[in-house]
Amino acid sequence: MRPDQAVNLNPIADFLHAPVAIDVAGSSPSNRPLLTRGLGCRVLNEGRQLCVFVSQPRSKTLLDTLQIGSRIAAVFCLPSTEQAIQIKGLITDIRPLTAAEQEMLSACQQSFAAVIAGLGYSAEFSANYRYAADCMSLIITPHEIYEQTPGPLAGSRLIQPGS
Repeated sequence: MRPDQAVNLNPIADFLHAPVAIDVAGSSPSNRPLLTRGLGCRVLNEGRQLCVFVSQPRSKTLLDTLQIGSRIAAVFCLPSTEQAIQIKGLITDIRPLTAAEQEMLSACQQSFAAVIAGLGYSAEFSANYRYAADCMSLIITPHEIYEQTPGPLAGSRLIQPGS
């Protein structure tokens, strides 16, 4: 993927910043799928990059496998409607959270826990989404964005490269 193939996330930034469930996937060198839960995210650099927060201990296998330039995919889903978007791209950095990102992570977790509690999930279940010790930031340059909401448009491309 070339830099000119990147897509701009600004048209979907409000959706990404909503209290969404996040699943992050990569693959091992032998193409074995590796998954983890994202705990929050932020659109960066005027929509040219995405920062996804993941727990280092709970994402160890994926983090140990990823390198700068690794391909990655993430699905973002609104729990109340199942509206979902998939972003595919390349890892451009893996680093500890900044102090500002730690605050963002806390806000993401609190809003997500409130949303799923409102759907009838127990406080214990909600607490599983609020672990935040030793988190890392996955910085992703997006190259493909797809509709993933169940229905006739699932799998269709939302934003073309260069947009």
